[in-house]
Amino acid sequence: MKIIRTDNYDREGPEGNQYVVAEGIKSEGNAKIMCDALNKHGGERSDAFFKVVPDDHVLPPDWEP
Repeated sequence: MKIIRTDNYDREGPEGNQYVVAEGIKSEGNAKIMCDALNKHGGERSDAFFKVVPDDHVLPPDWEP
């Protein structure tokens, strides 16, 4: 499992790029616990939203002007 950072407001541009925060997490339960902690730390109005995805998830290409 992986945890990725996405844009909480689904914006286009560099703010909307996705990033891998953690990978190689063996337990989906542990990944969800870590992800929940990251989302609570940032609060509801945070620019970042973290989510759990499978190891084979491919990030979309970064935005380019």
